[in-house]
Amino acid sequence: MGVTSHATTVAMTQVLGTTEAFRLTDMVSGRIILPEGANLNLTFYECDTVDGTYALCDDVGTNGVVAVTTAAVTPKSYEIPTKLTGSRFIKIIGDVADVDITVITKTQ
Repeated sequence: MGVTSHATTVAMTQVLGTTEAFRLTDMVSGRIILPEGANLNLTFYECDTVDGTYALCDDVGTNGVVAVTTAAVTPKSYEIPTKLTGSRFIKIIGDVADVDITVITKTQ
């Protein structure tokens, strides 16, 4: 079985219930591309089913929150925390704006 890469657009909001989930099963690494001026903090949640109850990924960043900086005119890319490898479904909550993000995962 070879290594494959997949990119998808995900709607990230400021509310867990309205943020779109994405699948990480079999991920070995991944990136998140944020549009310009998007968010300062990203909070990660995980679940074993796409429509289940999501739990805060408390061991990612500081209490589930990863601080990021985005410039006003330039999109930026960030690594999906490797501690999430093995998670099935993830939701990311932003703290500034509702935006579409690009999630790129490498699986094998």
